[in-house]
Amino acid sequence: MNDIRNNVIVSIIGSGLMGHGIALDFALSGFKVYLNDVSKEKIDLGIIQISETIDYLSRSRNLDKKKILRNIFPEESLQLALHDSNIVLEAVYEDLDLKKDIFKYVEKNVSSDCILLSNTSTFMPSEITGNFLHPERFAISHYYNPPYLLPGIEIVSGEKTSKSIIDFLMKFYKSINKKPSLVKKEIKGFVGNRLQAALLRESLKLVEEGYVSHEDLDQIVKGSFGRRLSAAGPFELREIIGLDLGLSITKQIIPTLGNSQEISKLISSKILDGDLGVKSGKGFYEWNDKKKRNWKKHMLDWLILLEQEDKNSQ
Repeated sequence: MNDIRNNVIVSIIGSGLMGHGIALDFALSGFKVYLNDVSKEKIDLGIIQISETIDYLSRSRNLDKKKILRNIFPEESLQLALHDSNIVLEAVYEDLDLKKDIFKYVEKNVSSDCILLSNTSTFMPSEITGNFLHPERFAISHYYNPPYLLPGIEIVSGEKTSKSIIDFLMKFYKSINKKPSLVKKEIKGFVGNRLQAALLRESLKLVEEGYVSHEDLDQIVKGSFGRRLSAAGPFELREIIGLDLGLSITKQIIPTLGNSQEISKLISSKILDGDLGVKSGKGFYEWNDKKKRNWKKHMLDWLILLEQEDKNSQ
């Protein structure tokens, strides 16, 4: 572990929602991290968010804030941020042309053995690496938010990604107490987002057709199978009840599930009205400052509790 920490330098491109959280995750593990963005203001905001998060995490962990912050090097110059990096991870917003432009520059300004990663949740490796000089050293490392509390990472291999890169990434993330999972073939949305999309599509169908309110649907998920899913996955849970019993239940339901290829009118109408959720103060729910603070506190506290339970079970 110490050898890895001493020898691996990470550069994060993008200091926004995911970028600053990934930088913090590496810094917490003792790595030297360069944090880059298009302006000093954006980087400074990312550092402020990192500092506030460390304060919050310190309530349940014994953290050395000064040491963690010393591991993070804000750098507005992309060229300087890439200097001596062993791993470059792009975490900018979901704009394919922007990602391509970034990696075109990165490829020319890093060593030949530097690993290139994207945190995209939308684009497949082949869509990003079309003009790469060395696509074999690229993979997608898809984190979930917040990355410093959620251990799961999807490692997505492209058609040209070398096996040695994938093997290294799986071992590397395991060595810093993450839980990487390999997506062996590229597919839109990878695995986690496809599962979430399927759940959302059925949720919207049930609300649109008047079977349940959005409040009660959320409560059903949070109060029942959603809790179980934090401890066991779909295949584990199905085998607990028995594959035969599970089949007899689901064969009655599957023909009635939503399979529309259209975007939900319920969502579309909200967007047209400007009701975007937290960012606009209203979506399906009303979001004032107090509710936003309380929700974030509840989510962080819940994830910290799960993290502690996970450590205790090891």
